[in-house]
Amino acid sequence: EAQNRGVEHVLLVDWQKKYGGGMSSNIVVPLPVVARKGPHDSGRMGIPRVSQHVIIGDPEDARRIARMHTKKSPMVANFMYNSIIGTTDYEEWRKQREHFVTAF
Repeated sequence: EAQNRGVEHVLLVDWQKKYGGGMSSNIVVPLPVVARKGPHDSGRMGIPRVSQHVIIGDPEDARRIARMHTKKSPMVANFMYNSIIGTTDYEEWRKQREHFVTAF
């Protein structure tokens, strides 16, 4: 429900404070996923599964992970589309980033 209302970030911050002990903590949140089967995701509902949404709040962990692993959550693409922030395709992100850096 929070995601549909656009306030999922507020809920995640609350959970980080409550279950992680503060904003500098890392937490793992269960993420229910139900995909559709068929062309363009228009077919019948797929089998529900539970994935994980990892929230990294520790600054040192965030720096280390950002250097080693740049894959983004597909959830970002839902509202940021294929922008430099939203793309989950590493090669596309790298091309966009090179154009962005050149502009400045």
